[in-house]
Amino acid sequence: MPAAGARWRNFFRGVWLVTTALVIIAVPWMSLAMKKQDYTIHAIAWFTAGVFVLLALPISAYEIAQHLDSYTKPLEQKKIIRILMMVPIYAVDSWLALRFKNVAIYINTLRECYEAYVIYSFFEYLLAYVGGETRLGEEIELKPQVEHVFPFSLALKPWRMGQTFVKNCKVGVHNYVVVQPILTMTALFCEWGGYYGEGSFNPQKAYVYLTFVYNVSQIWALYCLVMFYRAAHEELQPMKPFAKFACVKAVVFFSFWQSVAIAILVKFNVIRSQETLSNYDVDDVATGIQDFLICIEMFFAAIAHGVAFSASEYADPTMPKKPFFHSLLDMCDITDITSDTWGRVASAKDHVIDGVVSIVPRKAPGSPRKIRIEMPDFLDDNVEHSLLLTTDEIRTDRQ
Repeated sequence: MPAAGARWRNFFRGVWLVTTALVIIAVPWMSLAMKKQDYTIHAIAWFTAGVFVLLALPISAYEIAQHLDSYTKPLEQKKIIRILMMVPIYAVDSWLALRFKNVAIYINTLRECYEAYVIYSFFEYLLAYVGGETRLGEEIELKPQVEHVFPFSLALKPWRMGQTFVKNCKVGVHNYVVVQPILTMTALFCEWGGYYGEGSFNPQKAYVYLTFVYNVSQIWALYCLVMFYRAAHEELQPMKPFAKFACVKAVVFFSFWQSVAIAILVKFNVIRSQETLSNYDVDDVATGIQDFLICIEMFFAAIAHGVAFSASEYADPTMPKKPFFHSLLDMCDITDITSDTWGRVASAKDHVIDGVVSIVPRKAPGSPRKIRIEMPDFLDDNVEHSLLLTTDEIRTDRQ
């Protein structure tokens, strides 16, 4: 027999599912009724989007609370909770942007910056699951070489398996983490100067150029995630990674391509402004459609997150658990991000190179004896570095 707490959770879950089904059925009917009462399209869209946001928020809150209640592996679950926070942030942000169109670009800045934070958290979650960057590098060092896929294989040589491979994947993912906030702030400055033109492919506007850079950065981050999975799929297999990869990619990357598709439809006049929306130009309509769709999609994303990032995986009664509010405070702690950032800076400053030393045969009797120091791949993984020194140029210290 299930425990009393589990029975009540199942009961309320059933009530919520029935309520959700009734709301989804009722929304089209209520929207039609509002239309007959001469409500504007904008009001109907805002109402419909709000219903889906109100349905999504309790799901995410419940999932986060479950993880905090079963906070047995903080290194992993802290990252999971940050990923789960994506749904309420996206949903509320898009709903407010749909309502207040004049400040939508500023409101959506939070959503776009959080995209980078989610990608960072997801990659760090994968690293935490496999035991960290160093341990994974040691495990994949003896694996068969993972080749680049087309068309990247035309320009890139294989990354050396081991620490170099993990480092390249991490740098590739983190490029998006850095580029995305920069592009977002650039878009804001362009908007202030009247040169952004969101959703417009006018070459005199910044949108088309920022979208291109964003697209390149995003594709490279996605590719590095795929390469990471190909190299570490055996280590990640117990966590059933496919659903988790799909959830994160679907929300972050699909939302971007959705906005591009809407902009293309606007370009070819498939989407145009309505006479009933006299204060909306065609770009406002495109942005509003994107925000409206995200509000609806977050409801389904919340359900998918509950399946992919289930807290039941961490509900181990033999593991010690922290008090709920202690776990909540730990979730809000971002010192791991700052320490990781400064740790990368320090490691780059104090980098130690380990080399392989070999004696070069003399070309002629009496010629100086030389020693070759072969250094590992450093700044460029596709270049072999070596240093040729005579024995007179090398000082050895003996204990």
